[in-house]
Amino acid sequence: MALSVSIPTTDGPIDIELSEDQNKLFVLGANGTGKSALLHQIHQQHPQRAHKVAAYRHTYFESGTPDLSGGQYKSATEEIRRWDRDARSRYTEQSGGLRAIRSIAALMQNRRGRDRSATALLDEGKNDEAEEYVQDNRDPFYIINGLLEASNLGVRVSIEPDDPDTIVARHMATDQMYTIERLSDGERSALLLAAETLTADKDTVFLLDEPERHLHRSIISPLLSELFAARADCYFVISTHEVLLPEDCGPATALILRGCEFDTGGVANSWQFDVVPPEVGIDDDIKVDVWGARRKLLYVEGNALGADERLYSTLFPEVTVKAKGSCTWVIRSVEDVRSESELHWLEVYGLIDGDTRTPEETADLEAQGIFALPLRAVESIYYGKEMREAIASRQSDHLGDPREELVAKARHAVLENVESMKELPADQQSALSELVERQDAEGIVADFPIGKSTIPQAVATCLGYKDKKQYERAVRTLIKTDGDARNQVAAACGAVSDILCG
Repeated sequence: MALSVSIPTTDGPIDIELSEDQNKLFVLGANGTGKSALLHQIHQQHPQRAHKVAAYRHTYFESGTPDLSGGQYKSATEEIRRWDRDARSRYTEQSGGLRAIRSIAALMQNRRGRDRSATALLDEGKNDEAEEYVQDNRDPFYIINGLLEASNLGVRVSIEPDDPDTIVARHMATDQMYTIERLSDGERSALLLAAETLTADKDTVFLLDEPERHLHRSIISPLLSELFAARADCYFVISTHEVLLPEDCGPATALILRGCEFDTGGVANSWQFDVVPPEVGIDDDIKVDVWGARRKLLYVEGNALGADERLYSTLFPEVTVKAKGSCTWVIRSVEDVRSESELHWLEVYGLIDGDTRTPEETADLEAQGIFALPLRAVESIYYGKEMREAIASRQSDHLGDPREELVAKARHAVLENVESMKELPADQQSALSELVERQDAEGIVADFPIGKSTIPQAVATCLGYKDKKQYERAVRTLIKTDGDARNQVAAACGAVSDILCG
């Protein structure tokens, strides 16, 4: 039985189709874009098939014995289903720890039902059929322990040998045994998720809201992958903040929510989103970039959370900025995303260092959506005249030194540390010597590779900072809080600013 998920938009509903071969839909988006509300909307579309696992779920047990009679189990199931239909269920829980007890009780019932069926076949002398039944219906505790092992959790669970109503855990490293209420928070969360999934009916639509809560990625990724494989006869809609999960557990369709609208009663009634289909033909690492991206994506040089990525993220707050290492990888990443027609909604650009590119090279790159900085490198912005003087103005009050004196010290620091630059080709060395002779600190910063020299540290020290990281942080703060500084930096970046700020 296939699954159709209808998502309301201002232009009418859009249907997402899931099948036995593609039975997973990941829902990503920032806080406030309506992920939990969308899961509730899907629950309303399939109330008889849907099974909700809430983000705020309780994961504790009062004891290792799920104390529910047959009537209590049925009553608990009906109460949970009733509450899940209520709009308030997307942000609060009424049943407390009842879900956890019911999940473990379901696990126990599953085990007992399996044992009764196998025993009945044996009592009838149908030994071959009993053996076949046991092979086709594995002990749920055997399956769960396989899941726990695959998920890097060092515990196993089983029925207490002397008490068939109690579940115990064994710590594999120490061989210590204890009842399941003493499991760690993450171990309990994994056990409950596995119990709820394995005991559900065929064609159940699981609505998993932030399954990564309480669990490290090294655990949740293999756990979900194994659960998906174990329940290939069900469907999964997973709301998550962990952008790597779709890649870890794929192939899968990813829905990137941009926002939602609410009616007068405060109920979400339409969403804005983009779809990344499972067959999108880009490298895995670029898929991760796309899943976490706004509708404008800028690739830059450098390392993640490095000077480039941090500066451009500050300058373009409405753009997703990703560092890709060398300019070669920036160019390749832009080309890969732009070549994929399924990502037509995504505007992707590149920003690379100016280095010594010719005007012709720069024009060719711009035609591909890749912009060369008009300056040598990002350090030319951090340590350029405008930023040095703006920081000096702020530091003057703090340090008690005249602004002009700080400006002069910073400029002198550039000139004094020129020799620390790496060896340059003869023509560049000649040009540098001319700038030094003219005492042109601005030309040096703008056109030469100062990043690995002692110039950044010397400038930072002159302006009262412990090191260049602290100084660069101050520059980014200035860009955030001072419109003039922001405009100066945007102008220094050239044409790409007009596109990204437009």
